[in-house]
Amino acid sequence: MATFELRQDSDKFQFDTLTGAVTKNGAAFGKWTTDNQNRLIAQPKEGKDVLFTMVWKFNDENELCLLNGGNQLVNFHDDARPSYSVDKAVLNVKTRTGVAPQFQLHGEWDLDDSLRLTFTTPDNVKSVLEGRLNDLRSRFVYRFASRTPGRASHQSLLLFVGTWRTNPEDQTQLQFLYKRENLTEDIFSLPGTYAFDAGDNKLMYSYAAEGRVHDIAFLGYLRVTPDFQICYAVKATMRQTGGTIAASAVFANPSFNGTLQLAVDSPRLGKTTYSVAGHFTHVRQSGTKIGVGFAIAGGGGQPLTLMFQGTFAANTGGTLDFTFTKNAQNMTISFTASQIKIGGAVAGASATIELAGGKLVGVEAMFGITFGSTSIAGGNA
Repeated sequence: MATFELRQDSDKFQFDTLTGAVTKNGAAFGKWTTDNQNRLIAQPKEGKDVLFTMVWKFNDENELCLLNGGNQLVNFHDDARPSYSVDKAVLNVKTRTGVAPQFQLHGEWDLDDSLRLTFTTPDNVKSVLEGRLNDLRSRFVYRFASRTPGRASHQSLLLFVGTWRTNPEDQTQLQFLYKRENLTEDIFSLPGTYAFDAGDNKLMYSYAAEGRVHDIAFLGYLRVTPDFQICYAVKATMRQTGGTIAASAVFANPSFNGTLQLAVDSPRLGKTTYSVAGHFTHVRQSGTKIGVGFAIAGGGGQPLTLMFQGTFAANTGGTLDFTFTKNAQNMTISFTASQIKIGGAVAGASATIELAGGKLVGVEAMFGITFGSTSIAGGNA
């Protein structure tokens, strides 16, 4: 039955959930909708609106229901396939597909620790939606469906428009900022943390809870500053304004091998280490002088090759030590014999390193690149 009844004084009103039509005492009356307090409004063709204070709640199956005095009047999924969307955090309800939104519901949105989306109406009635946070284009999209057998096609997605950032109090935590209808700001804070793709360093978010995996792939590019500040610029799209994922990190590698390891302190997670794909390499400084750095894989951030700040010194093993100026867990790292080969003569050398105190030494090879007598070989010159 796609109708429900309400009484006011001696009058009986009947509401059609599919057409939005209202009858009064059996005669045509008008249409129905809601106001900004979520009251149900019977709107006559002429005359004064009739208001009803109701309770709106999603049941445990992700289905919107209307209640009056604790009694369920209607489940909107029983007679049709409704759908839902959000605009400035207001919930738009289509009671059936292929029509314009019939009414709106106002309330506060939140995420719980299991990434269930909650909706609390002004009368403090809380609904919990079991769904997934999922998107491939940086968007905050929450997807959910009816959990009643036979209603798997009753699907909706809630797309919130806003900006991404890291939590100012915890730079390992992603936050999404969006505006309410009254232009005040609200924030979704995501549990867990983010990571960088092992192939192209795209920012990724993935979190598993209660049998559901939530994941977002972020369009954009990564750069790392010389003092190891992580900066990921999230690309703006038609429905998102982008944002910046930033964190102050320290160099965490014990050696110049593998991926770039950057550690960030977190009050939630403790010290959290992020891996950046790429390889250690030499970096041209000026003239023949070279330094040590890391070539970041993929992306379009600048610079693509990060040059480390610090000084070189000869060690007893016949190679060199590199001491970072700041922001490193291991302030001094020794090159292995396979990573660097020191030459005898400086004159005519195409690659040199300045040691502490100003002495220059020639370099025959570093990180698999062999240097000739006049130019640096390979693409890192």
